Amino acid sequence: MYVCMYVCNASDTTVEKWCAYPSEINNKIENAHIAKEESVTFVMNGADYTVDLTSSPPEQIREATNKRREMRRNIKTTPQAKSPQEQNDWTVEPDIFSNGTQRWIIPVSQSASVCRETDEFNKASAQYVKMLGETAPLPRRVDYYESETTSSNFQSKKDEFAKAGIPTNEIWVFHGTFSDENIESIMSEGFKVGGSEVAIKNGDAHGRGVYTATGPRSSQGYGKKTNKVILAKGLVGTEGVHSKTPKDDWYLFMDGHQLLPVYVLHMKEE
Repeated sequence: MYVCMYVCNASDTTVEKWCAYPSEINNKIENAHIAKEESVTFVMNGADYTVDLTSSPPEQIREATNKRREMRRNIKTTPQAKSPQEQNDWTVEPDIFSNGTQRWIIPVSQSASVCRETDEFNKASAQYVKMLGETAPLPRRVDYYESETTSSNFQSKKDEFAKAGIPTNEIWVFHGTFSDENIESIMSEGFKVGGSEVAIKNGDAHGRGVYTATGPRSSQGYGKKTNKVILAKGLVGTEGVHSKTPKDDWYLFMDGHQLLPVYVLHMKEE
């Protein structure tokens, strides 16, 4: 792709001074050029002008004084805008686990390129920064997961809620755990309720369920051995029945299928 920028030598001395036209006038001149018109008129700063497109290079003529000024038509190439499909493409290959779960590893990058991994890194980081403030350090790496098991269970629970007239509002929540093995299990197979599906590791002072938080601070405390936190979508359902908020920003979910683990945020270099 390209854009054309018209400039005019506005200097009355031997030292050239090239000035660009406002975009509206610039576009009017270019359209006349494309249409192979001999001239085009415009008004700028209250004065009437004509552009002689038959001369080479073209000239600007001020109607009141008939003063002519040399013009140039500069062509600048611009990157081709990426299609929505191209923006959705990954440029890295995923790791594939035994049950088919896929993991894309996305290290922090200064690149502004438009691609799927940049989009996913920004989504995860935005939730982290949103809760801790703009001065919060970015994660050093984000892992994005796709699991047929967790996606299917989450969607089934959402459909179940909808059919029963239960709210299907979703929120982002953080969860910290003490081992990498736990993280891989959660990301591949989903969350399990402590005390009924798995052993309780960190207590159940507020009852059984999956303990999460809308902010990352408390989750980081539980995940300090791994320096990682999980970011998941949560189905709140009816508060007090399907989920509880026992303190501060905590969210306690009654059923692991109410949670869809999506990202793992790595807070330190490995």
